[in-house]
Amino acid sequence: MPSVVHRDVCVRLQFPPSRRLRRAIDMCCNKFVTIRSVSLLVLAAGMTACHHQAPVVRPSLTPAAAVVAPARVVPAATRVPAAPATRALTEDEVFARESLDQLNAARPLGDAFFDYDSATIRAEAQASLAKDAEWLRRWGTTKVTVSGHCDERGTPEYNLALGEERAAAVRSYLESLGIAADRITTISYGKERPFCTTSEDDRCLSQNRRGHFLVTAK
Repeated sequence: MPSVVHRDVCVRLQFPPSRRLRRAIDMCCNKFVTIRSVSLLVLAAGMTACHHQAPVVRPSLTPAAAVVAPARVVPAATRVPAAPATRALTEDEVFARESLDQLNAARPLGDAFFDYDSATIRAEAQASLAKDAEWLRRWGTTKVTVSGHCDERGTPEYNLALGEERAAAVRSYLESLGIAADRITTISYGKERPFCTTSEDDRCLSQNRRGHFLVTAK
């Protein structure tokens, strides 16, 4: 039985072939070699194509960068200037703002009180008038009126005269303390304008024997 081998030795038979048979064998061998060569070429081409195949671009697993919206520009708040601290008024400013009614309502000057049927300045009246003189010196543009008053005892004429004496005594004492006479006006009301009318005892009547101050100019 013949054995078929590759074309390296081509074909070996156990018996010498005829010329026709050898020609047929050569043809078969040539076809076999051709088919094998083509197969090898196709395989090699395929491997080469695989070797040189462009890498597959896979989608990146990294998430796309988030689109950041432009920062909103917030205008700086309008700065409201702080209100200036309230300054306490000076004594001069307070005095300048006060009306005469307000000033007299505060009673900055103390009255001088007298004994019954007398126009003599008593010791306690002297202390009160000394304080009045200090105030008048402090506020040198002020002017005052001193009104003389009496209690209800005696005639109207007598009390008018006594009231005048009491007002004059107050003015003279202030002058002795350095207060100019042209800043002091005097007037007498006698018993016509009493300060106390609730009783007829001397405690009430003594309130009506006085020299009373009224600021008339600043």
